[in-house]
Order: sequence, then C-alpha cells, then structure tokens
Amino acid sequence: MNRLLLAAPNASKRKVWLCRLDRFAGDLNALLSVFAIGLATLDLSCLIGQHIADRLPQVTRMIYVEQPTTPSLATGQFDLALIAGDY
Repeated sequence: MNRLLLAAPNASKRKVWLCRLDRFAGDLNALLSVFAIGLATLDLSCLIGQHIADRLPQVTRMIYVEQPTTPSLATGQFDLALIAGDY
C-alpha cells in the first residue's frame, strides 16, 4: 500500500513535468516556424536578386591608354555650348 502512495506523487510530478515540456515545445515550435519563414523569405529574395543580376547587361569599363586631352582655348578646341551658356 505504501508503494502505491509513493508512486502517486511521482506520477503527478512526471505529469506536471510533461505538461511543462509540452508547453515549452509548443512555444519553441512557434518560434522555429517564424525563423523558418524568415529564412525562406531571405532565400527567395536572394534567389530573385541573383536572377535579376544575371539578366543585367555587362558593365563596360573604359581604360584609357593615354590621358584624354581636355579642350583648351590655346589649341582652338572648345565647346560652343559652354560659351553660349547652355550648361
């Protein structure tokens, strides 16, 4: 008889512990779901960004062998738009 009385409090503690564990798992499941949705959104946006970047035209880089000359009044090279005031 004493054995049954001693087993009952342990069963009650075990049940309380399992209820707490179940509540914690439920909260953790919600948190992990939010993280999973956030990571999926980030992954999708990076994937779309890569596809957009692949479809953009290539960047053309200009490399001058010599320094380009600037127009000067001494050589007679000047822009009439600058003289007329059309900036």
